[in-house]
Amino acid sequence: MALQNNFASAILGRYDKLIAIAGVAVLGVGAFLFAAERIDGRKDAAAFQGKITALKPAHSDVADVSLQLSAYAVQLSRIAKPLQIPPVPERKAGFFVPEVRVWCVKNDCRHPLDPECEKCPICGTEQVVKPITDVNVDSDCDGMPDEWERKYGFNPQDPSDAALDSDEDGFTNLQEFLDGTDPHDAKSHKDFATLLRVRKITASILPIKFSGSSRMPNGHYKCAFNVFTEDPVTKRRNFATLWVDEGARIANPDQKVDTGFKLLSLNRSEEERFDPITESKRKFEVQTVTIAKEGKTFTLELDKTTHDTDSVITLAKDFGDKGEITVVERQEFKIGDKIYRVVKVNRETMEVVIRCDADKSEVALTRDGALK
Repeated sequence: MALQNNFASAILGRYDKLIAIAGVAVLGVGAFLFAAERIDGRKDAAAFQGKITALKPAHSDVADVSLQLSAYAVQLSRIAKPLQIPPVPERKAGFFVPEVRVWCVKNDCRHPLDPECEKCPICGTEQVVKPITDVNVDSDCDGMPDEWERKYGFNPQDPSDAALDSDEDGFTNLQEFLDGTDPHDAKSHKDFATLLRVRKITASILPIKFSGSSRMPNGHYKCAFNVFTEDPVTKRRNFATLWVDEGARIANPDQKVDTGFKLLSLNRSEEERFDPITESKRKFEVQTVTIAKEGKTFTLELDKTTHDTDSVITLAKDFGDKGEITVVERQEFKIGDKIYRVVKVNRETMEVVIRCDADKSEVALTRDGALK
């Protein structure tokens, strides 16, 4: 009994070391088995690769059909996923339009083919291809003939490509077809000026008003002008009153105001006009001044607003951002890579003529667009 107790005490006193030794032994056995398994796996893989390498084709004279199989896969993908027309805004969903599907004429083949395929890539059977004699055939009814779409890489079965701008020059593919230009060349397009329309023509108001006159002791007159200016930075409109001698420039350096106009003369006369107070005609004194700027003369009547003889033209753009261009008569503006200016305005017919001085070309514009 004493011997058993001594053995148990010895075991209990060294149990942690015994557990550690057992753990190391288990790990060692596991590592050995793992290494042996990997060696066997490598041997099996090498043996399998050797068998694959040793394989020889049973029919070595058969032609490679990998290209034909890729074409077959393309046709299958088109069948599996037909084209979808983009949804119309007022609708919540679009609808599917299947492509034209053609199969090999050989009954035991029936391989899907391209509509223009002349020979089946699988069985080699000659196909009956119906020649397209009408160059105006438009399968998807998008305004662009099939032949033109194929020429430029578009899908004759997809009507949505008509509204795309493939070369990002501001013109849709349909416009490029109608204009006879290249839809993949950003420099091949109609003159942007021909895509302008006259939206409105108005007369600008002179930023100056004749507001009074005063006779000086020397017998000459000074005339008062209300001048309206706009700060180019804040766009705030400022007002100033300037007194000017006949023959002088309508300006005041101290107020940093210069209208660019010159007062030529003051004119005083009498006219018979209707008086709304007495409801009868009587004589009124009428004061007017003649002013000039850049070779143009204007007549301003006392306390009345005067319109500039130049017209303000607003042109709408039928390309790009579909925005507007506002120009004054004879003012230069840039469209595309050309500089134009308005040379003729007809307010009654709402027509303007713009000219490019570089190449002497002119474009007549109306509300409906450019005149041809």
